[in-house]
Amino acid sequence: MSPNSPLGTNAAGTVVASGATLDLAGFTLGITESLTLSGTGSAGSNGALINSGSATTYSGLITLGAPTTIYSENNIILSSIGTITGSGFALTLDGAATGSSLASTIGTIAGTVTKAGAGTWTLSGGNTYSGDTTISAGTLSVTGTLGSGGIYSANISNSGTLSIGTTTQRLSGIISGTGALEKAGAGTLILSNANTYSGATTISAGTLSVTGTLGSGTYSNNISNAGNTFNWNDYPKIKRNYFRNRSS
Repeated sequence: MSPNSPLGTNAAGTVVASGATLDLAGFTLGITESLTLSGTGSAGSNGALINSGSATTYSGLITLGAPTTIYSENNIILSSIGTITGSGFALTLDGAATGSSLASTIGTIAGTVTKAGAGTWTLSGGNTYSGDTTISAGTLSVTGTLGSGGIYSANISNSGTLSIGTTTQRLSGIISGTGALEKAGAGTLILSNANTYSGATTISAGTLSVTGTLGSGTYSNNISNAGNTFNWNDYPKIKRNYFRNRSS
């Protein structure tokens, strides 16, 4: 690949068909060509869009032509501030890299958005997709928002870590699974449903407001807040409580 024009001119756009893979190979491209992605990639590649080289940035707009996997063996910064579209299709963000990020808005996607692999993907856009979210491994860090206006009503299945950052975010669906929940930024996270997750809850900054419940049955994990720990083992449900970080 040439670092300046590996995909030709930016007018035509590039289609990565199901069973094919585009490897950015560490190049930061000098064009903003749009991509239409489909599928999980060629055999052994792990994704339709991957990066096997050093950390790289891609600024073109992405459209899903089918359920699609983007795989970050090394960091991929997807910097377009446009909207990822593909009505009804699922998007999987996979890989072991810990610094990959997606600035685009995940828009008209009714399928599930999945975070797979041991790494970290950060969503910094104002995402409006209506499908469920699954964290099967690793960390999904949300520094933008989920749901229109920061209100996300779909369910979240979490077997890794969900980290919510600096913006105000309401999660009105059910959070389930064994994974951890972190409130990591200066904003406010509002949990308004009967959540059933059993992982640890950490408030490292900002505010956690619980107008629904944390978990179901006996809640046997700790909530840590700015170095302090509150053990709620004796309470079957935690309801209508409000927590604020001391520094906020």
